[in-house]
Amino acid sequence: MYNAYISDKNGMSERRKKVKKKALYKKWMSMLLAGVVTTTGFMGGTVTLRAAETTNWVGDEGLSGTADAPKPDDVVPDANQFRYQKEELAAFCHFGPNTFNEIEWGEHYGNKKPSEIFTLKQDFDAETLVKTLKDAGFKKLIVTAKHHDGFCIWDSQYTDYDVAASGYKDKSGQSDILAEISAACTEQDMDMGLYLSPWDIHEPSYGYKDENGQPTTPENDKKDYNEFYNNQLEEILGNPKYGNNGKFVEVWMDGAKGSGANAQEYNFQKWFDTIQKYEGKAAGRDADCMLFGAEAYTTVRWIGNELGIAGKDTWSKSKVDKDKNTINSNKQGNATVGFEDGNQWTVPEADARITSGWFWGTQKNTPKTMEELSDMYFNSVGHNATLLLNVPPNNQGTVDEAILKRVEEFGKNVKESFDENLAKAEGASVKVSSVRGNAQTYKPSNMIDENDDTYWTTDDGTKSGEILIDLGKETKFDVVSVEEAIQNGQRINNYKIEYRNGDSGAWTLLEEGKTIGAKRLCRTSETTARQIKITVGTTDGKVPMISEVGVYKTTEGMEKANPIPKGMEVIDVTDTDLEDKKGFKFTGKWNPENQPQYINGTNTWANKDAELELKFHGTKAYFFGTVDPGHGTVEITVDDGEPVTVDTKASKRAVGQKWFETQDLKDGDHTIKLKVTGKAVGIEAAAVINNGGQGMIELESDSYTMNENETKSLKVKRVGGTKGRITAKLQPNPGTAIQDDYDTTLIPEIVLEEGQTETTADVKTRRNTNKTGDQYFTAEITDVNEGTILGFNKKAKITIKDMESSEGSLATLVKECESYKKDWFTSGWDEFEGALKDAKAVLEKEGATSEEQSKAEAALKSAKDGLVKREHYTAEDPFSFPWRKGSSATLEAEFAELHNTGAADEQWKLTVSDGDWASNKKFVNCLNGDDTITIPYKVEKPGTYNVKLTYRSGSATNSLAWKDDAGNIKAGSVVAGNDNANVTKTVEFEIVAEKAGSGVLTLEGDTKDAPQLDNFEITPKDVKLNDVTVTASVEGKGGKISPEKATVKEGENVEFTITPDEGYKVADVKVNNESVGAVTKYTLTDVREDAKIVATFEEASYTEEHRFKFPTEVNGTAITAEAEYFKLQNTGADDEKWKLAVKDAGWASNGYFVNAMNNGDKIILPYHAEKAGKYKVTVQYRSGDSNNGLTWAEKDNKIAEGNATVGAGDNAAATHTADIEFVVNEAGDGTLVFTAPEKNAPQLDKFDITLVEEKAPVVVNKDALKAALEEANAKLGEADKYTEESVKALEDVVAEAEKVMADEKATQEAVDAAVKEVADAVAGLEEKPAVPEADKTALKAVLADAAQKLAGADAYTEESVKALKDAVDLAQNVFDNSDASQTEVDAAVTAVRDAIEKLQEKPPVQKEFTITAVAHGGGTIDPSGAVKVEEGKDQVFTIQPYEGFEVKEVFVNGESVGAVTEYKFEAVRADASIEVFFAEKEAVQADKTKLNESIAAAEELLKHAEDYVPEDVQNLMEVLDAAKAVAADPAATQETVDAAQNALDAAMNIAPIQKEFAIMAAAGEGGSITPCGTVKVERGMSQTFVIQPEEGYVISDVLVNGQSVGAVAEYTFCDVNADANITALFQKAAVSTDKSKLTAVIKEAEERLEQADKYTEETVKALQKEVEAAQFILADKEASQADIDTAVQKVRTAIDALEEKTQTEKPENPDNNKPDNNKPGNGNNDGQNNGNNSQSTTQKPSTGTPNKAVKTGDATPIAGAVSGLLAGGAALLAFLKRRK
Repeated sequence: MYNAYISDKNGMSERRKKVKKKALYKKWMSMLLAGVVTTTGFMGGTVTLRAAETTNWVGDEGLSGTADAPKPDDVVPDANQFRYQKEELAAFCHFGPNTFNEIEWGEHYGNKKPSEIFTLKQDFDAETLVKTLKDAGFKKLIVTAKHHDGFCIWDSQYTDYDVAASGYKDKSGQSDILAEISAACTEQDMDMGLYLSPWDIHEPSYGYKDENGQPTTPENDKKDYNEFYNNQLEEILGNPKYGNNGKFVEVWMDGAKGSGANAQEYNFQKWFDTIQKYEGKAAGRDADCMLFGAEAYTTVRWIGNELGIAGKDTWSKSKVDKDKNTINSNKQGNATVGFEDGNQWTVPEADARITSGWFWGTQKNTPKTMEELSDMYFNSVGHNATLLLNVPPNNQGTVDEAILKRVEEFGKNVKESFDENLAKAEGASVKVSSVRGNAQTYKPSNMIDENDDTYWTTDDGTKSGEILIDLGKETKFDVVSVEEAIQNGQRINNYKIEYRNGDSGAWTLLEEGKTIGAKRLCRTSETTARQIKITVGTTDGKVPMISEVGVYKTTEGMEKANPIPKGMEVIDVTDTDLEDKKGFKFTGKWNPENQPQYINGTNTWANKDAELELKFHGTKAYFFGTVDPGHGTVEITVDDGEPVTVDTKASKRAVGQKWFETQDLKDGDHTIKLKVTGKAVGIEAAAVINNGGQGMIELESDSYTMNENETKSLKVKRVGGTKGRITAKLQPNPGTAIQDDYDTTLIPEIVLEEGQTETTADVKTRRNTNKTGDQYFTAEITDVNEGTILGFNKKAKITIKDMESSEGSLATLVKECESYKKDWFTSGWDEFEGALKDAKAVLEKEGATSEEQSKAEAALKSAKDGLVKREHYTAEDPFSFPWRKGSSATLEAEFAELHNTGAADEQWKLTVSDGDWASNKKFVNCLNGDDTITIPYKVEKPGTYNVKLTYRSGSATNSLAWKDDAGNIKAGSVVAGNDNANVTKTVEFEIVAEKAGSGVLTLEGDTKDAPQLDNFEITPKDVKLNDVTVTASVEGKGGKISPEKATVKEGENVEFTITPDEGYKVADVKVNNESVGAVTKYTLTDVREDAKIVATFEEASYTEEHRFKFPTEVNGTAITAEAEYFKLQNTGADDEKWKLAVKDAGWASNGYFVNAMNNGDKIILPYHAEKAGKYKVTVQYRSGDSNNGLTWAEKDNKIAEGNATVGAGDNAAATHTADIEFVVNEAGDGTLVFTAPEKNAPQLDKFDITLVEEKAPVVVNKDALKAALEEANAKLGEADKYTEESVKALEDVVAEAEKVMADEKATQEAVDAAVKEVADAVAGLEEKPAVPEADKTALKAVLADAAQKLAGADAYTEESVKALKDAVDLAQNVFDNSDASQTEVDAAVTAVRDAIEKLQEKPPVQKEFTITAVAHGGGTIDPSGAVKVEEGKDQVFTIQPYEGFEVKEVFVNGESVGAVTEYKFEAVRADASIEVFFAEKEAVQADKTKLNESIAAAEELLKHAEDYVPEDVQNLMEVLDAAKAVAADPAATQETVDAAQNALDAAMNIAPIQKEFAIMAAAGEGGSITPCGTVKVERGMSQTFVIQPEEGYVISDVLVNGQSVGAVAEYTFCDVNADANITALFQKAAVSTDKSKLTAVIKEAEERLEQADKYTEETVKALQKEVEAAQFILADKEASQADIDTAVQKVRTAIDALEEKTQTEKPENPDNNKPDNNKPGNGNNDGQNNGNNSQSTTQKPSTGTPNKAVKTGDATPIAGAVSGLLAGGAALLAFLKRRK
């Protein structure tokens, strides 16, 4: 027996070696079959292996067996439903009064007659409508016989509100539109459906009415609307002239109710009975009529939107409750996706409109494009739904030609796309992995026979299968079609479609998903392949059944849309021919690829330093390619301009992405150069706007958020050109939101004139008081004029926030995301964590706007989608042991590599199973026998780690062992068992990492099988970490940084706060000399070594020396001008209540904003604008008045003046933004002044400024002007030749022209104008005529008179003498000038005479007088002393008393003039004196009335001090004492008294004290605490708790507020003043036993067993058995003395019974001791791995021979192995006993 466990020299038993070899063989074979291994020296030789197919493909040949058909599902379609899903296409027809009144939704037309609202005059053309639909492939037409307005398009006997009353008659004189459509459908054999609206606005009986038609209660209803509606049903369904040959296959009810009509309850059951009476089995049909919108009786269900789109994985089954009349179709997002386990078949019907409206209208008659209709088809029919397309007749009774043509085009494209199945082409074949019963009945070719009754399937028990379509040669395709045999049910719940070129090699994934249904269309870009493999699977107990498969190449109209807008020029990366000056040139190593997911199927990628060059002609270009976590940066220049860096890294890989665009360029040839500067980059194509400068228009965003009842202006942008006029429409389309959620009639025109780059178009939501959850609709740019390109954002999704929802979609998303763990993902977590944090902040923010919520939700969804799930731990992505303080990591067991050692058909195979109890919904199951799981790991820091394992187990002896072949982690094991596998358990243990390093951790069962493994929460327990010091400092002045020094353990984070002083801001922060930007907070994360952080500051306010700098890059990053840094200029009085000031607030971007900018107030911005042009300015603000605004101007018009309304009416509760525009006319320095208008300005936070259009510099040619000036100046040098007037005119023109010449900013127009003016002035010079000599006699005489006067000049004033001299000088010049004219002479005579007459004699000499000014003590007089005053002048004296003094009296020349503070001497004519006397002021008593009242109130309040918070009371007492001191001070000023009163009033605002507190008392297992639960205790009282253990237990500890107070039996809370908790813990009482004899006898037995060869095998085994049992008793702390004594006696008896051998026994052959091939289990119950208490032949045994050999090592004797076995047995016995 023992030989089976003898170890070899490496410590491994023979049995384990065989198992290991078998497992190794299995591993190698699996690798070989997968085509992974090419090896040398495997199994003794050199072997080269190629990938081999694992499937033996089966065709039709040789099938000769028989088999019964598989059992159908319980839920299958009836005949009508089956036909509808196979027919795919149906049409809807809305026609009625709304058609003629441009109305979309049901309306009350009031008292208008039918003839006023239904004005059809010519014959309704039903024939063309129906025939066009039939020819296009539509199989059914649903007619709106009555919409919500109540108007009937048939001649109804139950109302005169119908077509007959309108006066309409057809060509045969009949008034019945429904009959005309029915006749046309009968002619074309087109099935019909009926839409008869239950909601009837016009019908008087609608609602509950009494005999007078007044509203009443249901029991008093005299006008039964349900009966009225039922009569109309019978009127139509019972009349053979209606329907296709008198038949309707579907009745459409939407259950709609309108405003004011919600009192009407519908009797659906009665109506359903009537429908089936005429159109169901009761009428002899093969199936009941299909019902839409019929609650639990629904057989055709709404898909959940009006876009014609079904969810990707859509089931044709819903869950209904007939008793409650409810239906659940599992709405996910905007679609009802049904249930795999639904209990009623419901056809998914995707309704949509070919125009934007259900009813025709002049503004909603544009049909959707083929691209849009194609998308509808693939996303409805291709997703297991039917497409119901509305085609509306117009107000002439016909269908618009454009709509008919589009229907025809759509039908033609569908037919031609699916006309040729490439799987049936010559040379093609279809094979499968297996055929049911090897029978021809289920042969592979059934799937291409176009017969829905036949199908391929597999044998019972084979729940998955594979289909191989070999096209015979490499063939182009873009659609793969798969159809289930849904007559037997919809059961496929997983599928995968792959393809490859050739008949061997790797497969490329095309698509995978969950379900197939009636049809699955897998659509891709054009792809080339020879073979296509389809893998399908279903649930246990079922088999897949596939009726049809196909491979198709669609028409151009049905091809998958390209992400590049139509009209743009696409330059593929394969275009390298530059002769046409268009294409790519690649330098370095580029790697071309061809895959269908790429644009045009091509891509190329390169690593660092590779380059490319793109040449193109146009106005704007874009690069498209791949973004990926492993991709990096590129440097791009456009036309050799400034380089820009673009990063193509993303958290999740995506192809066909737009990752670069140029700015708008001049229309012409351009070159883009690109250099890879980081990691890899992938590019697929370039797209160019090249339409002669007309450009491309698009919406600013592809998503918006609106509230109910709101109008929003959507910005429409024009890029890549401004030439010509652009016109378009903004068309709203339904999503989950329908007509009562938004205004469908608002279809604004979009007009962009030449040169215009932006405009807006409005959308409007309505108020819907129903709780609907957030809904959405779309707004799409349509009807663009010819030549204009419709851009990337041609359609926007607009989410309407539901005002009635208690919890929005954002909260739901946050709740979901909070359950995620970082360890589940390999990348994207940082972005996700940041987005989750931001989303939670928005949820917590009071008054968060819908835009903020939507933005946060979109960001979180994007980040969530960017998470890349981990599949397995690998050497490149190992599990890393967390070593940082406070850190933890979750090791999910399902991420391990599984190594199963059992046979391929093993019942209990090691696997990853699903389970809601597991943290990631997955766990490792059946880790049994020699199975192992391995986990690549990395240990950065050696030490002890605490591990908390979450598991389930059905056996108390389950255990887990671990080992590390790398030797970094110490081997160990832990028991992890339980009796109930339905209970989740945890066990904690330690793992010791003895050294750092990487390796592979192997886990397996220990002495028994392992439990079901969920995860391991691992935290560092004893890991040695070094101290790291981070020092912080400030360079220069302007602020501080804190802390200045921090010492932490390595791996920790340190946060620093950088605080600027007032007037300063952070300039930069550097960490270890590397800039991290101008941040105010910075956290050093994962600090590993000493570091330094240095902050620098700079002046913040904008000044002439420190100007705000405008941005310089077009459409680059916005630069922010913080409003608080502007210069503030308040215009109000000093005591103004609302003074212009900077205030602090958390909502402001920098913590501050400008407040109270009232009418006339100004804020001033000194700036520098390097470039002239247009700037977009986004103002962030808060406002309480929607009329608030701003005006702005620059004094020199360097920035054009402007104004804007910038306001909101929400009492400044929310933060808003508004866009304004600055037009910078002139680059350079300037001062921009903002002024508050009459309605004041808002609270201003910041201005985000972006350059959107640069004003190109203009080169002005001044050569002509220079030449003209030179000629003019030459003429002026000869001015004497010309008349004064012409010379003066030329001089004036030259002066202005020289200004233009010197003006650097002068325009060419101004220069040209100046040239012309100078030339004209030169040409206008007139030469002087010859003149006679002037008579100078009078001049000579007057000069003589002047000479006499000047001789006595001292008698005259200087001014008058100077004037005479000047006149004489000029006159003398005239006298001397021989050419002087008579006019000049006469003028000179007059001037001299005037100067003589104006001579003024000097006045007599003035006298000077002295005024003596004296101030006696107590003040001053100014001026003082001897003050000199000229005669006749005034002199003022100012008197100023010192503080505490006042003017007593003032004496002038000894006479009192009173107590004045100023005195004026007027026209002084004599000496004088002024003398001032002062006196001390009398004390003015301050008014203390209010202060005394406040003191009295405070004293009264303090009488009840015990009712208030002590801290507040203490503060009040201190303030009261100070107030009393002020009241008692007679010298206290009024200012001091008022301050004391205000402080006392504030201090009296004290909080009432909490008088009662709660103490939570709880007890653990094994005892009680009294009292228990929530115990209320009054403040200051005491409360005692008594702790009582149960019998057999003792108190182990008592925790008070989480802190141990010891194992006390009683605890008292004294002077209670806060809530508290107390918890009592117990443990079993230790039993005193004596085991010394047991120890001794075991030792004696072990000594005997060391000589086991001396004794017979039977007696040795008997002794081993008893020793094993004794070891259990020895290890069992709860063993009684009786158990111990019994064990001693049994061992003693076995020792005594030992018999010596009489002869040598041969060892047994180890091969005869092989364990059972069935692996021992964990005790499986009901198919679970664990938890079995009884066994059957199909279950794993829960007990049996242990299947693990004892490992004893090289030198350990056999007795050591025996001893180990005995110890293990003892432990097992102890556990079993404990379980009992």
